[in-house]
Amino acid sequence: MFQVISLVLIAGVTLLIGRLGTIALTATGLPRPIARFQARSALSGAGYTTNESESVVNHPARRKIVMILMAVGSLGSAGIIATLIASFWDVTGFGTGFRRGLTLAVGVLILWLILRLPMLDRLLSRIFAGMINRMADVDIRDYANMLRLSGDYGISELLVRSGDWMAGRTLAELDLSHEGLLVLGIVRGDHYFGAPKGTYRARVADTLLVYGPVDRLAELDHRASGAGGDRAHREAIQAQREIERRERAAQATETRHSPDMEGADEQMPGRPADPNDSEPGGDDPGRR
Repeated sequence: MFQVISLVLIAGVTLLIGRLGTIALTATGLPRPIARFQARSALSGAGYTTNESESVVNHPARRKIVMILMAVGSLGSAGIIATLIASFWDVTGFGTGFRRGLTLAVGVLILWLILRLPMLDRLLSRIFAGMINRMADVDIRDYANMLRLSGDYGISELLVRSGDWMAGRTLAELDLSHEGLLVLGIVRGDHYFGAPKGTYRARVADTLLVYGPVDRLAELDHRASGAGGDRAHREAIQAQREIERRERAAQATETRHSPDMEGADEQMPGRPADPNDSEPGGDDPGRR
């Protein structure tokens, strides 16, 4: 019976380490389902090659966590196999084997249920978040996941060419925000202008860093000047308004079916006006 208890403890420690690995990877900004899969993969030594694995390997903090999980997993697997053999090696009858197997199953189940307690999960999450934040020279934020760059959204570098619809217009005149696009910065020669205001003018040979739906970014990159470009701009605005209308309808439906969200529509502020639309002047990099 001593061997069975030892096996339960080893299995419990292995489950605990896997749970800690999941929480630690989640603290680095990795979504919980992906963190759980990668933690179990590293702990078991399966070594699946996926896009998520690349995001782990290329991240310093995650790489350290996975290396620890791989080392512990190798030792844990050997210990479990050895203890399992010792636990049932001297079994002489069905009754003895059944009692040991039942004790092992019940013990592992109890430990698994304990590790799933929300209170324990919150406590461990706070501990690991603090530990990872103290890692020197490591940025734990996964900006690709935060901005959903792996889905329908992306960041594109749009080169302003002669004859482009954007050429020679200020950001306020382009009004890209109403198309669902956000200009993050402008690259002009050796200069970078971050978070540009509405008075910044897009010049030929400038590169605009724009965030938004991938298909709309592709259309904007090939949008020509003239009446056709203006028409495409109006159509993009209408399409974005329709998307926002459907989102508001879906949110209203969800609110009506959620007792905790009563009155949320009344408390929710309207869409703020673009401060660039009313700004009389600004820091146009073309004037510097």
